[in-house]
Amino acid sequence: MSEETTKKRTKKTAESKVQEVKDFVVEKAVHISEEAKKMGVKGSEKVAESVKKQPLKAIGIAAVCGAALGLLFRRKKK
Repeated sequence: MSEETTKKRTKKTAESKVQEVKDFVVEKAVHISEEAKKMGVKGSEKVAESVKKQPLKAIGIAAVCGAALGLLFRRKKK
């Protein structure tokens, strides 16, 4: 076998390995994305349930968070 043929085979092997790694990463990213979506839906359902059970507490927490954010943004502008 000539040296050129060996280089071509090595290059093809390397390219196929790179493609395998790319496919693996994409597959894992899709899986992680799906899991994150499921967790987000569960979290939003729990928050909605908590707000329905204790609406005044939710309003109080939202008001405190809003005031804190307002103070932080006002401080940053100066």
